[in-house]
Amino acid sequence: MLAHRVSWELANGPIPEGMCVLHHCDVRSCVNPHHLFLGTNKDNTCDAITKGRWVYPPHLYGEGNGFAKLTEQDVHEIRAMLARKVPQGVIAKKYKVHRSTIRLIEVGKNWSWLKEV
Repeated sequence: MLAHRVSWELANGPIPEGMCVLHHCDVRSCVNPHHLFLGTNKDNTCDAITKGRWVYPPHLYGEGNGFAKLTEQDVHEIRAMLARKVPQGVIAKKYKVHRSTIRLIEVGKNWSWLKEV
């Protein structure tokens, strides 16, 4: 169980089925029960959009997505390395991502909208 959910339950009791525990403060590691509130998945998404933490649809905006580990520059460099036949595992290690991420870039499933410079 995640720490913020435990904090909520200790302060307020059980979390109703299907509910999320959200943060007023937007600090994911925060466990202060006064900073927490309940909401649905839809509430969670709306909260993220309202606070500028969500770009819809997220997969279209690369580094604009708050969860992105790579930048556009990284992707250009990765593509160049792939063109030079650098092994995917070597590239993945350099950029601290899984090998499958490199493969998805190579086959055009990830970052497909990003044109070559």
